[in-house]
Amino acid sequence: IDSRRRGGFLRNTGKAQSSKSLCTLIRKNVQYSKTLQKRFPNSITTVLYEDIAKNPMDLSNKLYRDLDLEYSDNFKEWIFNHTSAGTPNNSYYGTVRSNSSKTSQSWRKRLSFKDVKIIEDECGDVIDLLGFRKVIDVEDQKNTDQTLKVRDVDL
Repeated sequence: IDSRRRGGFLRNTGKAQSSKSLCTLIRKNVQYSKTLQKRFPNSITTVLYEDIAKNPMDLSNKLYRDLDLEYSDNFKEWIFNHTSAGTPNNSYYGTVRSNSSKTSQSWRKRLSFKDVKIIEDECGDVIDLLGFRKVIDVEDQKNTDQTLKVRDVDL
């Protein structure tokens, strides 16, 4: 929701309504993913952004193996340079992140605790569905050394 706000993609419907709309889409996407997995077993992999951001090298390697594709040195270098190399290009529309793991958690420092609680009130079931927990207080929210992901989920 934070990235949509920064990109100017939120309608003027307020934070609660915007959160509710986005979480409705996420619920539908999860259900669609499960439907596709039943229809095409062993052919669909659903990946969370946070998982890619946390460990882009290992996850991209796994995806390439699953697709029976060569994980070339050139591709490894590309992944590293676009997610971990410390390259200072973090523009909203850019594809390079100096630290993808840090970028995926940056909302925790940008959003107010009040806004996070509004989002959690509208999206609590989605937060749980994706294997995350709600923040406890401002200190918990701002502490990006502590993950909010509490379990892996099959999507």
